[in-house]
Amino acid sequence: MSNFNVVGYLNKDLAKPKKAFIKSFFKFDFYDSPQNENQKIMFTNIMPLNNCVKIKKAVLPLEDPIEYYSQLANNIPTSQIVYGVYVPTAILSPLKGKNENYYMQWLKDRELTPIDTFYMSCKFFNAKTGKVTNMLNEEPTPNQIANGLVLNNLNWFYYKVKLFVGPSNVSTTIPKYRYVVTKFDEAIMTLGSVTAAGTGIPGGTPPDAVENTPQVPNGVPIKFYEYVNP
Repeated sequence: MSNFNVVGYLNKDLAKPKKAFIKSFFKFDFYDSPQNENQKIMFTNIMPLNNCVKIKKAVLPLEDPIEYYSQLANNIPTSQIVYGVYVPTAILSPLKGKNENYYMQWLKDRELTPIDTFYMSCKFFNAKTGKVTNMLNEEPTPNQIANGLVLNNLNWFYYKVKLFVGPSNVSTTIPKYRYVVTKFDEAIMTLGSVTAAGTGIPGGTPPDAVENTPQVPNGVPIKFYEYVNP
């Protein structure tokens, strides 16, 4: 989704968040397998909507007349009557004071669980409507939406998350504990065979010939798209 308007929220609800908005959230589940019939949830991350970023949008007099005329009465030019509105973009910096889900916490002791590969799905819980929306890792075409997506196609619903532990003398530019996220491909199960979508290293990371990790350029986001049931 490109904005929260499409799921029933007005800009004034996003500028001064209503309770329904604050109680809505994205839920990221990390499974040990992409196969629904035998998978187990290993851990879950919850991202509340007020952990997203804000952008400036014009205050519309018909939508929010109190805010509009209040700013107008304070001699603010009509072209500058704006407020901050939440948009579906996660905070990507721990320095902003909202670093929930910026870090991925996991156990260093591998004796408890040796699993280092997870399959991440995303759902959107809308407290205003009570609706739960599955999110996709790729934007469907209008033709695919019109004809109905094949819901049992696992490639649509998962990202593959691979955890890595580097040697103790690893360079300071590459953290010892890190992860790489790729789009999941059911037909290609090796990490290096698909394009990387994100990494646990801020600013990007070079490819690693030993671990077979692909190049992750600076600022590459991990994207999810709303699944619209035709």
